[in-house]
Amino acid sequence: MPLPDKDLNAYFDSLLQGKNGKHIFKALQAILHFDDPLGDGVYQGRFDWGDLHLAHVPVGLLSQVYERYMEMFYPKERKATSAYYTPRHIAEIMVDEAFCGIDQPHQAKVLDPAAGAGVFLVAAFHKLVEARWRHDGKRPDRAGLREILNRQIRGFDVNCHALKLAALSLYLTRLELDPEPSPMEALSFESLQGKVLFNWSNVDHSEQDLLNPVAGSLGDQVGSEHNGAYDIVIGNPPWSAHDKGHKDLKKVYTEVSRRVAIARQIPNAEKYTNPGDVPDLPFLWRAMEWAKPGGRIALALHGRWLFKQSKQGIQSRNSILEALHITGILNGAALRNTEVWPRVTAPFCLVFAENCLPNSNAGFFFVSPQLDPTLNKEGRLRIDAQAAEPVSNRGVIDKPWLLKSLFRGNRLSSGIIEKIVNQKLPSIKDYWKENGLAMGVGYRSTTSGKLDATFLNGRVVVTAEYNEHPFFVMPDTLNLFEIDKVHRRTDIGIYRQPVILIRHGFRYDRNRGRSLLVKDLEEIAYTESYFGFSCFGSPNAELLAKYILILFHSKLFSFYQLATSSIFGIERDASLTEDYKRIPFLPVDRLRPDQLVRMENLADLMITNPSSPPWEEIDELIAEIYGLNPWDCQVIDDSLTMDLPDGAEESKQAASSCTLQQKDIFKYTLHASMEPFFSVTGRELSISLFNNGKTKPWVFIDIDASGQLQRVSKNLSPNILAKADDLMVSRIIQTWENHPGCLRVGILDQARYWTATQARLLAADLLRNYGHQLEQGS
Repeated sequence: MPLPDKDLNAYFDSLLQGKNGKHIFKALQAILHFDDPLGDGVYQGRFDWGDLHLAHVPVGLLSQVYERYMEMFYPKERKATSAYYTPRHIAEIMVDEAFCGIDQPHQAKVLDPAAGAGVFLVAAFHKLVEARWRHDGKRPDRAGLREILNRQIRGFDVNCHALKLAALSLYLTRLELDPEPSPMEALSFESLQGKVLFNWSNVDHSEQDLLNPVAGSLGDQVGSEHNGAYDIVIGNPPWSAHDKGHKDLKKVYTEVSRRVAIARQIPNAEKYTNPGDVPDLPFLWRAMEWAKPGGRIALALHGRWLFKQSKQGIQSRNSILEALHITGILNGAALRNTEVWPRVTAPFCLVFAENCLPNSNAGFFFVSPQLDPTLNKEGRLRIDAQAAEPVSNRGVIDKPWLLKSLFRGNRLSSGIIEKIVNQKLPSIKDYWKENGLAMGVGYRSTTSGKLDATFLNGRVVVTAEYNEHPFFVMPDTLNLFEIDKVHRRTDIGIYRQPVILIRHGFRYDRNRGRSLLVKDLEEIAYTESYFGFSCFGSPNAELLAKYILILFHSKLFSFYQLATSSIFGIERDASLTEDYKRIPFLPVDRLRPDQLVRMENLADLMITNPSSPPWEEIDELIAEIYGLNPWDCQVIDDSLTMDLPDGAEESKQAASSCTLQQKDIFKYTLHASMEPFFSVTGRELSISLFNNGKTKPWVFIDIDASGQLQRVSKNLSPNILAKADDLMVSRIIQTWENHPGCLRVGILDQARYWTATQARLLAADLLRNYGHQLEQGS
């Protein structure tokens, strides 16, 4: 930009007065400030680091800022590299748990194989310094900090930008922990790249490079010197599936997993295939090589692997349980879309393990924190012993649905599913195949359809928009099929009547209809919005169709989906077609004559009176057919009221305060469950509400089996509520040394903890853990 030799002030004044003066000076100011042009006269200013005091900035914040930066400016690259920030509190929970049980924690070597911006490495650095301080009895000096950083911490990644930020985070942490961070000239930092932090991408990392995923830490470039080298392997490996076209990576994922499975002599290891195109489970398998024998593994993974019901998914889960001694799993599926892990919509889990083969009696604690909106919006979660279910490896292997039934229910829910499964009934899918009946999804129509569809001409079509009747297809409301070509042809047998059409998606409100009965119509067809079970060819075709109609609308069916489906109540409020086909089915010819009559009458009532279906009678009949008792039905009712996913209206009720009626039912059930165990000794059991007006958000119940309750203090133990809040528990039990026959039980004031089912579970826990104590006293 040429400038005049003199009269500069006059020159710039003239520029300012000109037509584009403001734009010119805005551009000059951007140049002077080294701002970045974003187009259309907009400039991104540079951050003034001089105004930032790093001593007051949490190191974990750098990771969060980087992840947010990637999300805003490089969303494609972020997805490709799975650059998702791990909240500091989750990293610290995992680090604390991973260090438990380490013999020499001050000497532990820690690896994060997907380090990102270093939040796990920073938390581990703090923990190692704490352990060294405890062991030596003195605070580590600068040389000690340098030794810990250089010798005991390692991080792998494929993103050089993230590794630079990880280095900065570790430098700042070393400064933070330095007992005498002065003089400035003594605070030199050696490079961590290639010594502490390793980039396994083998690319220069332009934005285009980031879009092409590589094997990275799972590849052959990671040398054997890292095998068996670490006391702790911890981190949050990528969860995201790669786009189509990366068959080489899929092959690597299976090869890595299979290699470790074969080395650990897992049955059928040579046939192991990594489920999906996601690298998180291969990182778990690879961690078994990196960790020392008996070392600790702690990884944050996608929660899908816990609940899969497909053949490949079950094989994958079983192989891991046979190869690794898992000690605990925190299932965060209920906490997705909350501030516990901001902007994470997928179900996640935290897996903790000891790196050795499990013995025949091995098991782990399965913890599923409940959705707690008030707490979760602060980024906190409630974890307590009540939510920790001890689960055996063999139990999960023999019962693939077990973890799902515990998550969306409890031990009693699992018992109902086991009772049904133990009847050895065929599934609906097996029954249809054995009897030569047709089933399948309807035709698919697209503009690119190339398959002849004239065989469907003249038929009436049930489309996704059909809503004339919630349970029955009305013939006068349908249009004729008028398409020459379709994208997918289907067996014409699936359209033969009578047929039951299953709607895609799951409807909580069964009054809206979950399936449709089609019968006595001219020839029909239906779109891919439905999956059809044709009963044509069965000796009792119409009766069979009505049976399926009421079964799919029963509470038992909803409960079975909730307790076993790998999708419903996990990632979205829908069921897979396989979930419908998997339900155990008592054949029509095994039903009693009176049950057949009731079934036909109830189905007819649904069709003739859709505004008031006989739901209570339907639920009673289906429960009777499957051999369920009233207590089983109570568990089903409570589960469908309190354990539905957050998309259901009922989920709001679960977190609301319990009503007086709920408290009364709870007390009655608790007393009825415990009283028989004391009446045999002539004792009277008393259960009453305790209220001193200062217990919110808790409700307390006093249990007296000794007649000493009147002597018990009317006050709570000092600071008990504050301690309960700090520990994030949902149950408090107060005892008295001088009055052993009394208990005071505090339960969080949320309706989910005050059902009859929860009362029965509490009774079992109290009898098991405090029964002897309650029998003492006068």
